[in-house]
Amino acid sequence: MLLGQAKKKLIRYRTMARQFESQYNRDFEAFRQEVLRSEPSFKVEQDYFDWEMAVTGIADMEEEIRRLRGMIQQPGT
Repeated sequence: MLLGQAKKKLIRYRTMARQFESQYNRDFEAFRQEVLRSEPSFKVEQDYFDWEMAVTGIADMEEEIRRLRGMIQQPGT
């Protein structure tokens, strides 16, 4: 059950990140550098925080999935 929830969250975060990549035509790191060098509008700044949350969420969910799969493969721990 937990593994399924983590996979759903991972899909949600990846979808969000892909939408931002398509919208801004760049990856998060390039967008981040651009935002840090400028005075972004409120919308761009909000997109930055949402995109950062998605990128962080992807890393967190990938780690959680690895951890949960490890628990499944090692019964009794």
